[in-house]
Amino acid sequence: EGFELTFVTPEEARRKNRYENHGPENGGIWNERECIILEMLIFEKKLAKEPTEIKDGIYYFDSHNHGDFFDEADTAEWDNGRLASNWKKHKLLENSATKSLIETIVANGKEIIDLACGPGMGLIPSVKQLDPAFHCTATDANAMVLEHWKAYLDRNHFGYGIGFAQFSVLDMPFKDNSVPAFTGYIGLSSTRGGEAGYDAAVKEVYRCLAPGGYLYAVESEWMDIPAILQVFERWGQEPWTCFTEERMSWHDRFVAAGFEIVSEEVVQNRIFTEKDNELGEASVRF
Repeated sequence: EGFELTFVTPEEARRKNRYENHGPENGGIWNERECIILEMLIFEKKLAKEPTEIKDGIYYFDSHNHGDFFDEADTAEWDNGRLASNWKKHKLLENSATKSLIETIVANGKEIIDLACGPGMGLIPSVKQLDPAFHCTATDANAMVLEHWKAYLDRNHFGYGIGFAQFSVLDMPFKDNSVPAFTGYIGLSSTRGGEAGYDAAVKEVYRCLAPGGYLYAVESEWMDIPAILQVFERWGQEPWTCFTEERMSWHDRFVAAGFEIVSEEVVQNRIFTEKDNELGEASVRF
């Protein structure tokens, strides 16, 4: 206490000459073990409940099989280059809307908790490209994706300043008003339970945010429901519940939960393709 916490690699500290007043009794230099312990302490201060397990640096709070289901074919794809490609991707920094969002994240704070990060790891790879010292926590309801991400990052020495926690966005382990910033890239959009699930997730984020805190999110909305319903009819399938429920925009959902919308911008409009899922395949056929 009494000085500002900073997250820097030893190389960064040497380059910027930031030894003084930033470390323990060893002259102010944080070594790797001390940095990891510091990150764990900062994360644990936010917790309202104890993890069921802490293993290999990952905090587990729920059943490990919650969230999206992945199998050996998925993990083989991750290990054979997909995680490496996702870590090095630049597409979010090439889009003016998402680049501005990520620049704002880096300018406004020093840590984020990324929700439902999945195999793409949410906004973390892009944030780390702009500021390698920025502290991030990757979270997902499915433990498998976190375990493979951590193994990849550790193997390639990219894991500095990244924590891992397994939990559902519908039941987060944090105290009320404790988290300065959440991020997500299609994280809330992947919440299960339809409209009720989306509402519950947004309310849970609002509960956990500290006063003056931010949610930086890129989320998806279906724009042409009548055309989608025609595809289901020609496909001979019952429409998914998410296309038959009365829907609320993300803007209205955030406002209803108590958020103030600071800024909002369309990232892109895209057409569903056969590479997305079986509905995409049916859309192309019909």
